[in-house]
Amino acid sequence: MIRYACKAANDASIGEYTHENGRALVKLKTRHGIEPQYFSDEILSTVFRISDEVVRDLGQSDAMTAKIYDSYIAARESYRSWTEMGDGRYIAARGKALSE
Repeated sequence: MIRYACKAANDASIGEYTHENGRALVKLKTRHGIEPQYFSDEILSTVFRISDEVVRDLGQSDAMTAKIYDSYIAARESYRSWTEMGDGRYIAARGKALSE
């Protein structure tokens, strides 16, 4: 029962987070004249590289942390390939279709 309650809370929180962020973005644009900008590929690559180095270094600090780090990296690689194939392609196609 606890597992399903946690899952329901997580699902509701993701839905609310997505909905409220969309509303906030509209408000920033329409009420405040703010046009958000994307970080450049160079900035993102640098941030990802440095954060990977920090996490890797921390992940080797002791045996338990190394075990957690290895599990995290395996999970990240597993969901990364799915995200690129599933969600990423869907979001790109939806964006293209909605802008036509």
